[in-house]
Amino acid sequence: MRAKACAIVVALLLAACSSQTPRERLAQRVTVALASGDFSGVQSLFAPTAATTRVEIAEDADELAAQGALKSVREETSCDPGWHCFRAIFERGALTEHARLNGEGRIVGWYL
Repeated sequence: MRAKACAIVVALLLAACSSQTPRERLAQRVTVALASGDFSGVQSLFAPTAATTRVEIAEDADELAAQGALKSVREETSCDPGWHCFRAIFERGALTEHARLNGEGRIVGWYL
């Protein structure tokens, strides 16, 4: 019974993630990592030249952790040229995240 319940949960999570675009999945991975305070798992998603400091990462982590559990991340259509904007919905509110990607799809800029 327990294995069946786990299989159902995994299937539901995969179904929810499959409706996301690759950029939304990227933003969600970064959001989850920052909110948990463990940036090491997504550091490779950032280009070596990324203009993001450790202080900014710590500030973002504090802000995201204060929002509660993440519910969804969706890309918004209106954003500054060259940037991708994402609406992250949490238990306690919503934030807009901004990402600039290079030609390889790695993050070169990120801010809330």
